[in-house]
Amino acid sequence: MQLNAVCAPYLILYFNDPDCDDCRRAKERLVTSQSLNRLMDSGSLALLSVCVGGKTAAWQQAAFPARWIDGYDEGWQLTRRQVYDLKAMPTLYLLDSRKRVILKDISIDKIEECLRHSVR
Repeated sequence: MQLNAVCAPYLILYFNDPDCDDCRRAKERLVTSQSLNRLMDSGSLALLSVCVGGKTAAWQQAAFPARWIDGYDEGWQLTRRQVYDLKAMPTLYLLDSRKRVILKDISIDKIEECLRHSVR
């Protein structure tokens, strides 16, 4: 999938590893965020979950919300080419409609705050 194919004013990139405890906590927080879910329901926000380890058994067994776009880094292209700064897992980015980075390596709280002030 190409990022340009995602048609939403805002996009959260959620880089994760299904075996990572911090990633599981972040996923739960994203799943239960009322403000983010409202924005996804309205079409103002999309969420792309990317397993950085590739097509692992853990990724294949993981369950993700239907509204999320779920994928993996095939051949570790993002990691090898260092397309994104992935110092720790999970890593969250917020992109605008032109897929420009608004926030990088940021908390879910900061994403919610930014979107609360940006989406009207």
